[in-house]
Amino acid sequence: MPDRGSHVTFQHGQEFLAAISERWNYQILREVFFGVGRFGELKRALGISANILTARLNSLTELGL
Repeated sequence: MPDRGSHVTFQHGQEFLAAISERWNYQILREVFFGVGRFGELKRALGISANILTARLNSLTELGL
């Protein structure tokens, strides 16, 4: 049977799932995927405060997303 991944791959999957399960992260990624790219546009589209959006964007950036 072929190797379907390693511990490293599994760990990356876990990190990704943990990242998108944090409040707002999935919604932010969804908006970016559909073309919303500016901070103000994200803030308006999500109805989120600036400080929370900044923290979430920093978190996603640190993860390379």
